[in-house]
Amino acid sequence: MWLDGTLDERPLRVQPIWAILLMPGAFRLLLASAVVVNHHTRLKIGAASVELFFILSGYWIDRMYGGRYSKLRRRAAVFVASRLMRLLPMFQLFSAIAMVLAITFHTPAAPQGLSLALLPNFTILGYASMPEQPLVPAWSLDIELQFYLLFPLLWLVMVRIDAVLGYVTAILLVAGGLYLGLVLKDQSAIVFPYLGFFFLGVFASRKAWKPSTALIWAGVLGAMALVVFTLAMPEARGILIAADGLPGRSWNTAVNIVLAVLIAPLAISTVTRPSTRIDRIAGDLSYVVYCSHWVGVVIAGAYLADLRLPARLPFIAFDIAVTYAVSLALLLWVDRPLGQFRAAWIGRQP
Repeated sequence: MWLDGTLDERPLRVQPIWAILLMPGAFRLLLASAVVVNHHTRLKIGAASVELFFILSGYWIDRMYGGRYSKLRRRAAVFVASRLMRLLPMFQLFSAIAMVLAITFHTPAAPQGLSLALLPNFTILGYASMPEQPLVPAWSLDIELQFYLLFPLLWLVMVRIDAVLGYVTAILLVAGGLYLGLVLKDQSAIVFPYLGFFFLGVFASRKAWKPSTALIWAGVLGAMALVVFTLAMPEARGILIAADGLPGRSWNTAVNIVLAVLIAPLAISTVTRPSTRIDRIAGDLSYVVYCSHWVGVVIAGAYLADLRLPARLPFIAFDIAVTYAVSLALLLWVDRPLGQFRAAWIGRQP
């Protein structure tokens, strides 16, 4: 999900906009932008974007672990340490800012005494289980970290179940989807219901799966049809639109899971597309945007809550522009230098 750029870097060429958006880094930034829209508006499609992130994470983690970490003497320890070094700086920065804002604006996420566990705010692990989560999007980082902790063991197991990996992936997808969508009807605080998404990415990596054009288009058109049908039907509009009086909200998780599965072939197809330096920056920027945008969401909620959406749009657009500008500055001057330090540290490991 939040990795170290793409593995295929080629010189920049002039390309149509659709081709640029389907490069691996740009597609991740597009998914992060969908989460930003999810939090700034009533259109609730962010869960599908997060689940697609999990699929891409499974792919890249399998590639990275098999190609880099598996050759190290302390491969599991170095892998987990490097992932923590990747996630923690931006998380801790914006977790601290979000905590201050939650207290300042008296949001429901404001800490109540010692009930805001300090350990998850430093390590991420356990964040999705906290009763108060000032940095709301960070619940998925907890799920991601749980997958990282499990992956060295899963990697050893998958070497032995490689022949049936597709069947295992399908079972995990169906079982996890049914549990999340029909039983919980919300997000889970543990990784297990999401393993099907991660395994789908791992399957794509190990089998070098390149979805056919027909399958990609079928998934995209199916996703578009599902969204249009849901928004067009008054009885179903509340599934994707969060508003008082609209029915169907309890089906949002299930529909987002279906959307993620339908778009999965398109997402997987992006990992083999040529990348560029700018695309690599876009991919790295996705993580900073994912963490940073919640600051603007809290501030907008405090000052613009009484305005109708048309009146809020100019302020939201300005807020998003500032978010991306600040995120880019942090990426270039903080996150990337830390990434170079992390890469050098990994290179010194025996």
